[in-house]
Amino acid sequence: MECRPASILSAQELRLPMSSTAPSQPSGHGQGRETPLLITLDLHKHREIARCVQESAELFSHYGQRATYFVPAGYLRMYDSLTHTLRRVREMGHDVGCHGLNHTPDEDLGLLPPDREFALLREATSRLEDGLGAQVTSFRAPCYRISQHTLRALDELGYKADLSMTPQQVPILSSAPWTMGRLLAPRSPYHPSKASPWRRGDLRLLEIPTSCFLVPFAQATVLALPVFSDRLMRPLLAFEARRFKRPLVLQLHPESVVGKDDWKFPPLQWRDFLPARAGGFKFRYKLIERDPVKVKAMTDRLLAGLRSEADLKSVSVTEYLANGYVT
Repeated sequence: MECRPASILSAQELRLPMSSTAPSQPSGHGQGRETPLLITLDLHKHREIARCVQESAELFSHYGQRATYFVPAGYLRMYDSLTHTLRRVREMGHDVGCHGLNHTPDEDLGLLPPDREFALLREATSRLEDGLGAQVTSFRAPCYRISQHTLRALDELGYKADLSMTPQQVPILSSAPWTMGRLLAPRSPYHPSKASPWRRGDLRLLEIPTSCFLVPFAQATVLALPVFSDRLMRPLLAFEARRFKRPLVLQLHPESVVGKDDWKFPPLQWRDFLPARAGGFKFRYKLIERDPVKVKAMTDRLLAGLRSEADLKSVSVTEYLANGYVT
């Protein structure tokens, strides 16, 4: 399918069907209740990451939407202006959550011993909160990889929500294809078990799954399967969210939203068809669109489609937890 650059998408395609920039309160008890849309953005290394975060936050604010940015805490030291940018983003009404410490291959929360995992999460939390000057209450694991110890550690550290679950994702298309527990994980937000992150239990922390239909409702899917993600996944998952009164959760990257992608992959090799400890089957990365102009056009089109759903109300994770959406 030919993708037009975002600069020539029509005004009608990008029109937001709402009159106010502030999210309204849920109407309560289900009647006429709006369906919450959680737009989440994961940060990865990028030479202009602070600028991408700033510009994407301004774009969402322009359309009256709230977003939640998941940030590796180590990036606050790696990128000089990022701390200031994230504080500004919070002032704009958006949310900032933790995305681990450095988002490096050795930071695999699915494999680290419990004591090392807890120490890493504690350090990441401390660094991020010191930088922001505010408490951080939401978390997403790098590459969505967690263990039975992760959510207990997050609960102990005072987190209120985790967004590391992709229920019923096809394992071969996952960064951890050997993790089968997610196939049975609940699709609605749930309080996890202390023994398993994929089962309901009594932890205070709330698990908020990323919406998923065989593959996650996420940036990589948008770029590899643009027609599937926009014309099938989006309406199907929106219907599911309405029908079962659950949030629609989308994962993006700020650089894709503003058209500054710099994905670089070596040529396809035979080893890419074998599962790697860090990244799973890497052949799937070769399927995604890498032209920044086309990437932005694909992302714009998906976001415009979501804005056309009149009952979807974009809220941050903090707003979702605080404003009565959780039943």
